[in-house]
Amino acid sequence: MAKPGYKPGLSKYESQMTGTNCVLEIKDEYILLAEHTEDCRDVHHRQSCQCHVTTICNMRDRAMREAVKSIKKQHLVEVRSMGNPPAMVKLALESVCLLLGENATDWKQIRTVIIRDNFITTIVNFDTNDLTDDIRLKMKQKYLDNPDFNFVNVNRASLACGPLVKWAIAQVNYAEMLNRVDPLRQELKNLERTANTNKLKGEEVNKLISQLEKSIAAYKEEYAMLISQAQAIKTDLANVQGK
Repeated sequence: MAKPGYKPGLSKYESQMTGTNCVLEIKDEYILLAEHTEDCRDVHHRQSCQCHVTTICNMRDRAMREAVKSIKKQHLVEVRSMGNPPAMVKLALESVCLLLGENATDWKQIRTVIIRDNFITTIVNFDTNDLTDDIRLKMKQKYLDNPDFNFVNVNRASLACGPLVKWAIAQVNYAEMLNRVDPLRQELKNLERTANTNKLKGEEVNKLISQLEKSIAAYKEEYAMLISQAQAIKTDLANVQGK
């Protein structure tokens, strides 16, 4: 005979009800993930700013490329035929050669570069990402820091070299911008990886919470039925003992 107050089968469901604590712990973890995801939302803001800056720079770079492509052939032929060019013309083309990775410092070497059929094409297709820090620094120290090295002065000496100088200055400035933005780009990549990882974890946690809540709901229903049955048995026992 069952002992008075005994509730058959309850211990099983009482232990299963600890799933509620599990849900709470998982929810706490989810809250932490959500907070971290919130912290990472500025990824989109930073990414937007970077895209904005990059877009502006790309537009400017395209404009410079178009300026180079617009150089008239007769003006380029005129420069190529020079035996002893003006100092500003030599300086301008020397800087362009340096950007293109050509070791050309005297006019004979420079002329060898500029008479190539693909000279303008090479400039138009130039990728700023290929510009090394060493060349960028040399360009700044030797040319951009020179107050005479500007579009107006050079264009006055040669209508072909003016756009080339404008392009050269734009390339160096764009390379410096990329150099400053690079740490931000790396940080963005790391934040994006973290945000994606947290998103996946959040989805897994949500799925687990849903499964546990369904199980707990079923346990609660069975638990209530067992309580009712146990109470009925307890009442019956009391009635039997009272006779």
